Amino acid sequence: MKRKIFVVLAVGLLAGGLMGCFSLGESVDTKVDSESSGHNTEPSVAPERWTVERQIENINKLIQEDTELLAARKKEKGELLGTVDLDEILKPWVIFRKQGLESVVYDVGTRYWFKIRAIYKGYGKEEEIGTPVYFEDIIENGQSPNTEEALLSMAYGVDTSVYAVHTLGEVFSASGITVFDNITSILKEPNTIVTFYCCSFRLIEKNRRPRLVIWLLFIDDTSITVLFDRSKFLVASGMSYISTSDGDAFTASPESVLMSLSTGGIIGNKSANIFDPLKYKLVDLMDARVAMNKKDIRNNYTLSEVKVKYVSEVVFKGQSNTTITVSTADDVLTEKMNFFGRASTIKNGDRIRVYYTIAKAPIEKWEIQAIECL
Repeated sequence: MKRKIFVVLAVGLLAGGLMGCFSLGESVDTKVDSESSGHNTEPSVAPERWTVERQIENINKLIQEDTELLAARKKEKGELLGTVDLDEILKPWVIFRKQGLESVVYDVGTRYWFKIRAIYKGYGKEEEIGTPVYFEDIIENGQSPNTEEALLSMAYGVDTSVYAVHTLGEVFSASGITVFDNITSILKEPNTIVTFYCCSFRLIEKNRRPRLVIWLLFIDDTSITVLFDRSKFLVASGMSYISTSDGDAFTASPESVLMSLSTGGIIGNKSANIFDPLKYKLVDLMDARVAMNKKDIRNNYTLSEVKVKYVSEVVFKGQSNTTITVSTADDVLTEKMNFFGRASTIKNGDRIRVYYTIAKAPIEKWEIQAIECL
């Protein structure tokens, strides 16, 4: 079936709305030195010397030209536009990792279009440049995350692969214009794979670091894949399944994490009690036992605070108080794990997936965060 994306474009939203998204405070220089570069509206002024207002004005113009081309194509076709139309007119950069957004050399006062297939995580509270929408890189088979990111994720549960784009309040899709308050009608669950188009630009301001702004404008809602069924999960008492609201997916940057480690501050998600099944590495139970028996490869001893996250498909053997017994399918290995919750709906012999952490503090600790019924 041909993919279609609704593109009844509101130029007032995309172009006119841009100026209202920024608050030019006292720290932002809105004038250019007349002795060195002349009046700030003269075309002879190099883009590198443009004020923020001039940069936004030029970006407005470019976005309006894009929207007019899309509107003309829609009028010509007499039907909804598809991803092929967006690709031909916007000519987006196709990227697969968040580094692709940051590695582009941005010309001052210019916008860039990106087409990204990623994992939708949720959204946060409204900010100066819009409402943040969180996405995460898809790690394909054969790919590996950045070494620093892998270590932070493994040892401390810090998800530095999550990044934010922003929306001005409306997203265009095959279902029509979707007000952001109702975006959950399109993206109902976290950990949903989706293709989206965003417009990106970098603002250069005097005495401030350059700001990279990324706006989410189009969603291909004909190619959505939900990775998990939350109804099949039993989550430990005191924990909650990740939601799309309240910024559950928000995570600290590597820099802030390392700073927290050195100062003894809180790290990781906004709450350590948020359960996200995507953050557990799928391993055989036997491999988890081998990992438990090994010492920490970085320091030649096991740090008590290191809790490695695993998920294993096992056979349920029963629950006694807060202890659950599981085994491999061939019954070669049996392990006992702590679970603060009721597994009374699971029968002995049922196949399940257990999401758990292993650590030595200094004795062995096997702690289940959630059970997925198969």
